[in-house]
Amino acid sequence: MYAILVIDDDDHVRTAIESILTRKSFEVVVARDGRAGLDVFKARKFDAVVIDIFMPEMDGFATLRALRRLDSSIPIVAMSGRAFTDPKDGAPDFLSMAVKLGASRALQKPFRGDELVDALLQCLAERDAPAGIAAQPIAAQQHFMRRT
Repeated sequence: MYAILVIDDDDHVRTAIESILTRKSFEVVVARDGRAGLDVFKARKFDAVVIDIFMPEMDGFATLRALRRLDSSIPIVAMSGRAFTDPKDGAPDFLSMAVKLGASRALQKPFRGDELVDALLQCLAERDAPAGIAAQPIAAQQHFMRRT
C-alpha cells in the first residue's frame, strides 16, 4: 500500500481526494497548508505527495521546493484551478512553473479521480523502475492532464 500526503487548503478538495485514493487502497494523510504538510512529511515516510499550488501561509511553490530539499526523489503531483493561461494576458502558466520547480506531474482542477490515480501510478512506476529502464506510463507521457 502506497502512502500519499495530500496538501490542500480546501477542506472539500482534501476530503474528495482522500476518499478517491482510499477507495483505490492508498494510505492517505492530509494537511491543510504547506507548513503543516512539511511537518507531517518530516515525521514519517511517504511514497508520493499531492499538493495544491495556491494556499495561504506557505504556497505550493515554496512547499514544493522545500519537499525537494528534503527528498529529491519523492514523486509530487501539483494541482491548481488556475492552470493554463492565455499567452495574450501575460499571466504565467502555473502548472508549467510547478513542473519546472520539480513536480513530477501537474493536474488542472477540476480533474477526474482516475486522472489523479493514473498520475500517481505513473510517478510511482517511474520511481520504482530499475535504473536505466524507463517505466511505461499508463497514459501518454505528458506532464499535464487536462479534463476533456
